[in-house]
Amino acid sequence: MEENEKKIQDVLAKLDEKQINYEMQRHPAVDRIDQIADLNLIHPETVAKNLFPRDDKHQHYYLVSIMPQKRVDLKAFRKEIGARHLSFASAEDMEKYLALRPGSVTPMGALNDT
Repeated sequence: MEENEKKIQDVLAKLDEKQINYEMQRHPAVDRIDQIADLNLIHPETVAKNLFPRDDKHQHYYLVSIMPQKRVDLKAFRKEIGARHLSFASAEDMEKYLALRPGSVTPMGALNDT
């Protein structure tokens, strides 16, 4: 079993152990949030846009989940959390810290960050 798949199975086992109800649906990565409508998800109303910004020193990374119709104002977000200048992390950083590629960012990816 692939390492990422094992981590997912471990999380699902923990949810089962705690008797937490969940539904999981796998789907292909999407580059833009508007592409999600083509996937016929079982609960499209629960879709979130997941972003991976980082500070200008490449020291702090953030995983941000927001409603699909919302836009993130990185300048306002930076001020709110007291961070340095923010921009979106590179594909290389995404792979390094989350073991994910662009279009597949998910909160589950945070499990890959050692």
